[in-house]
Amino acid sequence: MLKKFISLVLMLLITNCHAAKSTCFILYDLTTNKVLMRENAKQCQMRFSPCSTFKIPLALMAFDQGIFKDENIKIKWDGVARENSNWNKNQTPKTWLQYSTIWVSQLITQQLGEDKIKYYLEKFHYGNTDISGGITKFWLSSSLKISADEELIFLKHLWKNQLAVSPTAIALTKKLLPVEKTVNNNTFYEKAGTGFLNGENANNGVIGWFVGFLTTKKHDYVFVTISIDYPSSKVSSGLKAKEITENNLRQMQLW
Repeated sequence: MLKKFISLVLMLLITNCHAAKSTCFILYDLTTNKVLMRENAKQCQMRFSPCSTFKIPLALMAFDQGIFKDENIKIKWDGVARENSNWNKNQTPKTWLQYSTIWVSQLITQQLGEDKIKYYLEKFHYGNTDISGGITKFWLSSSLKISADEELIFLKHLWKNQLAVSPTAIALTKKLLPVEKTVNNNTFYEKAGTGFLNGENANNGVIGWFVGFLTTKKHDYVFVTISIDYPSSKVSSGLKAKEITENNLRQMQLW
């Protein structure tokens, strides 16, 4: 009986180990230029695919190059039915970010071309700047990698208008970000992203990003959250990263 009990305990420990979740959370006060919270520093230094958060630098490129004139232009659907019903219709830059419409991102990257994308990524100091994974998927669990620490610096420069693009491109990109109001009536600008940790197999782990800005009456903040789950059969880590962000902000009385 004792042996069976020990075996059961060991099985539970092994299961919990494989199902372990690791996270990184950073909150930076843009007003005082101070890091207020940095949870799991080791993971915050590790590079991962940016997934749909890459739409933020991609929007900057699209506006700066004139591919998008404003946030409401019509982007014609190509008629190809995809797994997300929200993608199967005409889009605007606004809905592109709202629904994370991949085919619009792929349309932009092909119009920009490798040389221009590489130029912008290097100017933005955006992670490893590696686009060798293919013009239509380098940011999707592929070659482009960025750490939470690097993402924070990029977002900080975006909010402070310190990136090598036109002021109009920065202003229009900020307008694209989905906005929420917190219970404290603070303004929450956000972008989530979900993808596979290693290759295109969810069993290898799923990564979730949640990044953006929080503005209050006295301070502006930037936040970056990464959530990793092992194993996972559902791509849902972006929502988990959002929950982690909201819980941390609630504890700090900012939500």
